[in-house]
Amino acid sequence: AKNKMQLEEIKIVIISILKKKLKKLKKREKNIENDIEKFGNYEEYRMKGDLLKFNLNKIKKGEKEIILNDWETEREIKIELSVIRSPKQNMENYYKKSKKQKKGLKIAEERLTETKKEMNKLESQIQFVEQSDDIEYLKDTYDKLIPPPPKKKDTKRVKRKIGKTYYYKDHLFFVGRKDIENEELVKYVGGGNDWWFHIKDYRGSHVICIVGKNGEIDFELVKFGATLALVNSKAAKSDMEEVIYTQKKNLRKVRDGKPGHYHYTNEKTIRIKKEIDVKKYRYELFYGG
Repeated sequence: AKNKMQLEEIKIVIISILKKKLKKLKKREKNIENDIEKFGNYEEYRMKGDLLKFNLNKIKKGEKEIILNDWETEREIKIELSVIRSPKQNMENYYKKSKKQKKGLKIAEERLTETKKEMNKLESQIQFVEQSDDIEYLKDTYDKLIPPPPKKKDTKRVKRKIGKTYYYKDHLFFVGRKDIENEELVKYVGGGNDWWFHIKDYRGSHVICIVGKNGEIDFELVKFGATLALVNSKAAKSDMEEVIYTQKKNLRKVRDGKPGHYHYTNEKTIRIKKEIDVKKYRYELFYGG
């Protein structure tokens, strides 16, 4: 009876965690579907670019809009124009928008396929857990879902909980969600020998990796920190980008700069692909010192 009670208690915890993950995936699925609907108008942008291309001589710089006949549908199309762009620049802008929307559509469709796979896998796992009487399997599943707490030596280097927290290869990573959190991360999380990551040439989150006083960091930790910097930036939809990383002691606040703006020296760069699923390492609980 005691084992049966323990088994049921573990089941309840596991299923609760899995259902929370499934709820997040469903929300992501809805957001991606909205993106697909938004990106689906790339053909309209291309068509407007074509119409402008074959009617450049009819467009005058400074016009806010023009009405042109679509030779395929035989209907009039109203096209908005930028008053500061030349007719050719307006045409190129519509082609550029079409190309960007088409690329976004492809990425969104791939993300939707991957999300649906994750949802199916979770639904199967929930069903399997509900039907399982294997206490060892359930304990193993529980241990994988709830990682061990970070070591005390790492939490001592954190004065307060700031931003999103990840736990990877026995190391804590912190990610700022806005400028003020980026500022606070540099001030309050870790010491001078810990490592700071940031996407190159884009706006993005600051990422801090706690490595300890010796400052040692291996390639796997660099890859994870760089991936966090990529997926939490304006370049998040890109498959590969450059990320800067350096130790915190090499950061200097920009004089009279906005929160989170720092100069850096002795930096290194890494070209990173989105190969690590960082969501798996999100650390919801925080064991603070």
